[in-house]
Amino acid sequence: MRFGKRLAEVTRDRGTSEPYVSYKELKHTVSKLSGLIGGSGSGCGAAEEDGDEGASSLDEAAAAAWGVARPHASALAAAAAQAPPRAPRLEAHQREFFRRLDADVAQAKAFVQGAVSALEVQVGDWQASAIVAGILFTPDQLEEISAHLPFQVDDQQVFIDWLLSLQPADQTSAAKSGLLEKYSAFASSLNALLQYIEVNLTAIRKILKKFEKKVPVEMRIQNVRDYKAHHDLYMPAMQDLLVTAV
Repeated sequence: MRFGKRLAEVTRDRGTSEPYVSYKELKHTVSKLSGLIGGSGSGCGAAEEDGDEGASSLDEAAAAAWGVARPHASALAAAAAQAPPRAPRLEAHQREFFRRLDADVAQAKAFVQGAVSALEVQVGDWQASAIVAGILFTPDQLEEISAHLPFQVDDQQVFIDWLLSLQPADQTSAAKSGLLEKYSAFASSLNALLQYIEVNLTAIRKILKKFEKKVPVEMRIQNVRDYKAHHDLYMPAMQDLLVTAV
């Protein structure tokens, strides 16, 4: 399935409360840029609509329009220095592209932050319930209990297993069942958030690749390889949450 259709299905199924990258609109802006540059746009058709393979003919067409051969990697800097000034409309559409992308990433980041905060509350509730049920012990509890024992505690995990074995089986079974339900709800929410992040990162990667293929380097106002705002979607709080979950 092409990514554009997949994204449309995801946004339809998940509802409008989750902000996604404006892939369709950004793609339309790239098409505008292609038209302004004067490329044939053959890479924008259905055959390559959302794929990652295939070479674009835009660089060759654009190079011909400028009266130069397509530059090799070693000649890109020289080509950029020799290129005529960018047309105002070409620059304006590029600024529109990056403004929209920045806004989309900011909205997605805010959504992830809110979701992470909610998941942290779920984890805290699960841990509190486990402590009350006597299945999870705080360091202070373990220290207090071990201080009253007539023997030395050398292995904390063995000590915890021993404490759990002292509880009636039916009591621990009921407690574990309730905790399992809570953890299942947490895991489901975490998985949904990971899928949300993955879809947005894929959209950003693909649209930046389209921009890079359709806009020759000497005509760009920004190097797409320097764009890193979307890296914040995997924020430290999210990474800490994943560590806690496992």
